[in-house]
Amino acid sequence: QQEMAFYDRVEVMRGASGLLGGVGDPGGIINLVRKKPLAQRQIDVSLSAGSWDQRRTELDVTGPLNAERSVRGRAVLAYQDGNSYFDHVSLEKPSLYGVLEADLTPETLLTVGASYGKVKQTGDYGGLPRFADGRDLGLSGKTVFSNDWSYFHYKNQEVFAQLAHRFDNHWQLKLNATHAQTDQNRLWSSLSGPVNPQTLTGPLWRGGLLDSSNTQDSV
Repeated sequence: QQEMAFYDRVEVMRGASGLLGGVGDPGGIINLVRKKPLAQRQIDVSLSAGSWDQRRTELDVTGPLNAERSVRGRAVLAYQDGNSYFDHVSLEKPSLYGVLEADLTPETLLTVGASYGKVKQTGDYGGLPRFADGRDLGLSGKTVFSNDWSYFHYKNQEVFAQLAHRFDNHWQLKLNATHAQTDQNRLWSSLSGPVNPQTLTGPLWRGGLLDSSNTQDSV
C-alpha cells in the first residue's frame, strides 16, 4: 500500500536475503531506495488520466536550502482518485513525503524525513459466481456482489533518520532509525459458492469487519 512516488528505484537482489537484510528466505530481497534531496533545483510535475474517471497528479520538488548547498530538501506530493469498472467501487489516495539532508561536516551527513499515505476505498471487489458445471451466468462484467456501504481505509505514517560518517580509511558508519505505524479499517460483503443449475441456489453471502493497527520501531 506504500506510495511508489516516494522511491527513486527498486532493487531486487537474488540470493540468501539473510546475508543482506537479517532473517529471511533463500530467494532474495527487495530493497526500496527512497528519493534523496538533490544539490540542484528541480521541479517535476506529472499528470495522468484514464478510464472510469481515473486521475493522478504527482509533484516532486527538490533543491538546496542555503547558499552553501550544505542543507538540501525534497518534497513529493501525490494524489489519485477515480472509479472502477466494478459497480459501487471508487478510490481516493493522497500521499505526502518530505526529506532533509544536512552536511554536519564534510564527512558526516544527517538525513531526516517522514511520509504519510492514505487509501480510502468505497465498495469492495469480488468475483462472479458460476454454475456448478462451470457455465457462465451471463452477468455483466461490471457486476459486483458487494454493497455500496462496504469500504476499505488504510493509513501509513513513517518517520526516519540516518547519520552517516565516512572515515579516512574508506570505512563508513551508518546509524538508521525508523518509526512506522499502519492502521486498517475494512467492512465488506461478498457472494461465494457455485450456483445449482436446477434450483438456482448455492451461493452464500459472507462479510466481515476488520479494525487493526501495527507499530514498528527499528534501529
